Amino acid sequence: MRARLLLVAGLALLAGACSGTGTGAKAPAPPDKQLLTGKWKNSGELLLVTGYEFAEDGTLKVTIRGMEQPVAGRYTWKGERTLDLEFDAGADVQQAYEAAAKAYKDDVNNRIKAGKLQDRAGPPILGAVRDKWPNSETFQVGLSAKPPTLILSDEHGAPKTFEKAD
Repeated sequence: MRARLLLVAGLALLAGACSGTGTGAKAPAPPDKQLLTGKWKNSGELLLVTGYEFAEDGTLKVTIRGMEQPVAGRYTWKGERTLDLEFDAGADVQQAYEAAAKAYKDDVNNRIKAGKLQDRAGPPILGAVRDKWPNSETFQVGLSAKPPTLILSDEHGAPKTFEKAD
């Protein structure tokens, strides 16, 4: 009988902890959207997108490794944590991006061959690089004031972390 009582009490505690009704289950506060404006740089050495610049007027620029000019576009907030980006990606932008993406992939493959990167690093790094620049993207956003950090998670949940460059 005592074992049964302990089992029921343990299951009740476990169910309460897993139900999300406890004091630690609060959703985080929505980000301060004003923190988004400014320049953000990617601190990772091996990432194709090296930075974003968000202006107060809803315009943005995306800096791509290997491209002379950033990709221009517009951004809008959709809800509390979703950011929609639309790009002005004409034929010249597509051509420049495709060349930059190819050079980037070649560089990653050369690093793997030279032993500077492990073989297993190749597929996730190369798999994240699109062959063509998209007309639009949607990200889930995390923003922090201290330290100034921007986290953009794509539709697959893959996060990209940026730090304030201003």
